[in-house]
Amino acid sequence: MRRPVKEYFLENEADKIFVDLENGVKLRVLFLSAKHSSDLSMNIIYYTGYNSYLFAWFESVEELRKNHNIYFIETREKEFSFLPENDKRYDIYSLAEDFNLVVKELNVPLETCIFTGSSVASNAVLYAMSNYSIKPFVAVLATPQIEMRANPLASKWARAFPRWLAISLKPLVRLISRFVFRRDKKHYQSFSHAISRMFSKYHFEWLKAAPIMNDYYMENDNFDNISSPLVIVSPEDDPTHDKLLVQKIKELLPKAEFQDVPFNSDTHNETLAEIIENTLTKLKESNL
Repeated sequence: MRRPVKEYFLENEADKIFVDLENGVKLRVLFLSAKHSSDLSMNIIYYTGYNSYLFAWFESVEELRKNHNIYFIETREKEFSFLPENDKRYDIYSLAEDFNLVVKELNVPLETCIFTGSSVASNAVLYAMSNYSIKPFVAVLATPQIEMRANPLASKWARAFPRWLAISLKPLVRLISRFVFRRDKKHYQSFSHAISRMFSKYHFEWLKAAPIMNDYYMENDNFDNISSPLVIVSPEDDPTHDKLLVQKIKELLPKAEFQDVPFNSDTHNETLAEIIENTLTKLKESNL
């Protein structure tokens, strides 16, 4: 497969770890070692939302890997993952189970770990931390929502549209996304490439096989079990996430810290890295 340098340079640099989980799922983990390793280096485990690839996070990853090791877990809809034919669920609970099992397989000391992620994967990390007793040094999670509505039209659309027609509409969809998301050129290039992958044959097969998501309503899923420091990042003016549904999590997690981030400095870029580094500094100073 030909890989464009600009979009895949991080992926080409990464060590590929294929993890066979006891639930029958096989996932790929991309590992990038710290450029300047020291006693202060941490292990940052990324777990990001649907169709969110490593290159879409290259700014925050590049900033963080200056001093920390990066483990980027690809979720179960990615083309390098493997699912048993009778298990094509893609919901918070299955993603949480995957995350728990991958963390165990990686066997990285949790006291040196920072968990971070976005969207549905952030909800999955919260569920895993509360139900599987995973206790990292800190978790910094972007855009978990107190409820999520499934979109059953996605599967129907994939079944109804021949792939050649979807491919012909791709330029129009990319053009619309450029204005809807209002990102600068560099961000747009990554997002448009993500859209290209969404129109790939693999994703059409995935959409035709099963619904993407089930409805999800967050309850107090043993949140009292979460003893690690927790930061929730709530982007402002984000067309893909409802800020109010992020803020409502305060009712269930009153001890968590919430930070609003303007969408023009969205959570895919250096802003997330800055939040993680600042959180890490504050925690280490408070432990002195």
